[in-house]
Amino acid sequence: MTSNIAPSNSNPMTLSPEALARMRGAAPTDDFKPDDKLIPFLQIVQATSGFVQRNDPEFVEDARPGDILDTLNKRPRQHVAFVPVKYEKVYSEWKPNRGALVKFWGTDASKYDASGTDYATRKTAEGNDIVPAANYYGLTVNEDGSTQRVVVRMTGTQFKKSRRLNSLIGMLRLPAGDGTTFEPPMYARVYAMASVPESNDQGAWHGWKIEPGGLLLEIAGGSVIFDEAEKLRRELDAGTARAAPIAETSPAARGDDQIPF
Repeated sequence: MTSNIAPSNSNPMTLSPEALARMRGAAPTDDFKPDDKLIPFLQIVQATSGFVQRNDPEFVEDARPGDILDTLNKRPRQHVAFVPVKYEKVYSEWKPNRGALVKFWGTDASKYDASGTDYATRKTAEGNDIVPAANYYGLTVNEDGSTQRVVVRMTGTQFKKSRRLNSLIGMLRLPAGDGTTFEPPMYARVYAMASVPESNDQGAWHGWKIEPGGLLLEIAGGSVIFDEAEKLRRELDAGTARAAPIAETSPAARGDDQIPF
């Protein structure tokens, strides 16, 4: 849903040359500290999501189950082009039967490693569920070439899909021009992301479908996006950019309250 006052899809690439020159001549905003801005999540809308419940404060008029939206702009889409920039595995501990959050462990795997050998969800000594999630920080690329920083979190039934994406990223090799090959950075390639219906004995939902696309530097405007990806990677490594901790996000943003463990 767009506003008549400030369309949500406005971006500098649609400005006139005069307006663009004036924008670029102004000093950039430097008021914010790292903790004042958080990278939003890229989320699949589920049938139980607040995004499609009219009496929910997170309701989005045009959203439908299976749509994809980011939790900042909340513009529903059927598919997105995604450039992964950084991967991390994080862990969260929950009361049994999908109860309250006990603790967000971040990248600390010690409690998870001490809780058995089962893949994905494990039981702690206290009887809680401890759940791994794959976080992918990256950029969505719009048709006009503009980008949005996002985090894709895969947990529960979606966690196994992270292994395939990791394999697609890790197996990419490019010719070096001297008869050898080299491994490019994670953000060398664009990936097409959409949703597909899935189900098990606990219910039905929409999950991720991810397919490899073209090399970023071979698409129109890809050099600018590549530079933005490099900048995001530097900020993530320096700790000046981050996603909201799971304890601070709504169930709609987390996603793990909508898809069966």
